[in-house]
Amino acid sequence: MAQSEAIEFEPSALAGMPGALRVSRDTQYQVRMGLTSDMMANATHVVWATGGGMVPAAEMAKYLVQSAS
Repeated sequence: MAQSEAIEFEPSALAGMPGALRVSRDTQYQVRMGLTSDMMANATHVVWATGGGMVPAAEMAKYLVQSAS
């Protein structure tokens, strides 16, 4: 998000992000839930994320370095 959208979140604020990725990659789950490829192509995955604004700049820089490696 920091690179593509210029939005910074602290890592703990993104606990829900893996769920959206798992759903989009798990075809067995999609079949079980009745989700077609057309539905998935038009899906919008919403993840509630908080935080980032109160994180000191030096600490945020450390998070971003860790995420890039």
